Amino acid sequence: MNPKTKLTPEGIEAMVESFTWTVLPSGRAMVCEAILLNGHAVHGIANVIDPENFSEEIGKLVSKRRCLEAVGDFAAYEVHNKINRIVLGREPNTLDLKIDDEEVV
Repeated sequence: MNPKTKLTPEGIEAMVESFTWTVLPSGRAMVCEAILLNGHAVHGIANVIDPENFSEEIGKLVSKRRCLEAVGDFAAYEVHNKINRIVLGREPNTLDLKIDDEEVV
């Protein structure tokens, strides 16, 4: 496995500049907003059926986890784009990929 293409929880969270949380007016949902280092905003939502069951602590944990899952999707997309640009010769091989005539190894 190439460590330069491996996504880790720490690496994904390092893409985030800041987190903020907002409880929606219904009292049934909490939104976590992550501002990425590139300025893009990503959101994760935690909600409950009954507002009496709402816990701010659990809402923060769940919404942050869901937010980081979305950040991970963006990170994976970027790695795939970078690999594609390297394979097509549009970018230097900064990932140290082993490329033969048929495939990326």
